[in-house]
Amino acid sequence: MIAAADHSRQMTVGELADQLHALLLPGITCSAPSCQQLADKLQQVVVHLQQKCEGIASPAALTVAAQGGADAPHNTNRLSTNEPEVPSIAAVQQAAVMPVSRKHRRKLGRTHIASQMLPACSHPHHYQLQHAQTSCPTAKPFLIESYQQRYVALEVFYLGWEYHGFASQCGTEGTVEGLLFNAMQKAKLIAEGATWQQVNYSRCGRTDKGVSAAGQVIALLLRSASKTGEPALLEEDEMDYSLKLNKELPPDIRVLAWCTVPADFSARFSTAHREYTYFIVQHGQLDIAAMQQSASHFVGEHDFRNFCKLDLEHVKSFRRRILDFQVMEMQPAGTDGRALYALHVKGTAFLWHQVRCMAAVLMMVGQKLEHPDVVQQLLDIEQNPCKPQYRYASEEPLLFSRCVYKNIRMRVSDRSRLQTLQIIQHAADQHRIGSSIYMHLAEKLKSDTYNVHQTINNERHSHGITAAQHVKMLKREKEPDIAQRLRAWSEIQSERS
Repeated sequence: MIAAADHSRQMTVGELADQLHALLLPGITCSAPSCQQLADKLQQVVVHLQQKCEGIASPAALTVAAQGGADAPHNTNRLSTNEPEVPSIAAVQQAAVMPVSRKHRRKLGRTHIASQMLPACSHPHHYQLQHAQTSCPTAKPFLIESYQQRYVALEVFYLGWEYHGFASQCGTEGTVEGLLFNAMQKAKLIAEGATWQQVNYSRCGRTDKGVSAAGQVIALLLRSASKTGEPALLEEDEMDYSLKLNKELPPDIRVLAWCTVPADFSARFSTAHREYTYFIVQHGQLDIAAMQQSASHFVGEHDFRNFCKLDLEHVKSFRRRILDFQVMEMQPAGTDGRALYALHVKGTAFLWHQVRCMAAVLMMVGQKLEHPDVVQQLLDIEQNPCKPQYRYASEEPLLFSRCVYKNIRMRVSDRSRLQTLQIIQHAADQHRIGSSIYMHLAEKLKSDTYNVHQTINNERHSHGITAAQHVKMLKREKEPDIAQRLRAWSEIQSERS
């Protein structure tokens, strides 16, 4: 499709610009500004090829070849020594990394000259340009071994509703810990396939599926910005680990802050205490005073075997110390009569599902289904050695609030803090909108918009199902005691061995 009037000489940039315009916009008159802009762009291609790539033939060697395969005659007597010689289409393709502005793409019929291969042409007079072999330099491989390491603690937030817990498990995908390690590898902060032992990894605690955290802490060795043999960087001069990791993480997982920690630091065993918050939306009337009275019995060191899921394989003692337990009003009741409360508990350590068990019993007390002294009675292991059967409280309202350490102060940059605030505030706004939509629907269903028939027999409509009567905690069926479970567990281990 590109026709050449004179095969005895090489085309100039201006002539090639005219013919490229005819190729790209057939039947449309080429205006002088358009051709001049295209000629300017081709001139940039020539300069780019000469300066940036190796092994490309000089402009004098980039000749036009006829479609039949015969090379165009080479004429060393150039008509004009002031005009640059024309590169080949192959050379133009090699320079595809050069950007073309949106303005130029619009004028060229939105054909991406600089980013796509020129299409093969079926016109009998079209020309193909000779291919020029190139050998552009390749980037050097990143060697993480060439850098020093820094032992750091990371404070992590995550909304756990869509994840299968925090701790990574064999055969389980979609854990927060797994995504954190993937982000560290992508950011080249740890080596590919690095084991926990190699990076000296520790975590403050595990959270179950659906549980969130605002202050989970992990510790491990990460790559420093300083190379091996160079002076170690001060903490304030180190790379911003929060920013670097957040680029590789989903919006509902954020590294809030970080700090350098001593070599003997353990995110699990160095913590002074942990804090959990369990949120409760008031349904009907809750006796908050009774709940607080009952919660006060948890404070102190007790055997919490009746307030946990027993894990005999990893736990041998069920004694834990609770430092404080408060029932707080977070948001007063709105027009719908519902208020938001929080159970806030501080403790040195917790058993599996312990907070959810304590929350379940306290909600029974708040609903006046149980007496406030039921907690004190369940903590008396001599009188009640076996746990009554009851359901744990739901996992979604549970938040791992924070871990507290002595002599450790997390650091966060203004840029990282502002970016995280923007993401969190946007997510909060989305949840407010979703809540408003559900509230609107609830009001609609309560209104007289629909003609509700009252003639349905309630008993027939419920298929004879009635609400289960509450059974007092101490009168319920009991789970096997610890001694029986230990014997059964020992027998299973003996059979496996």
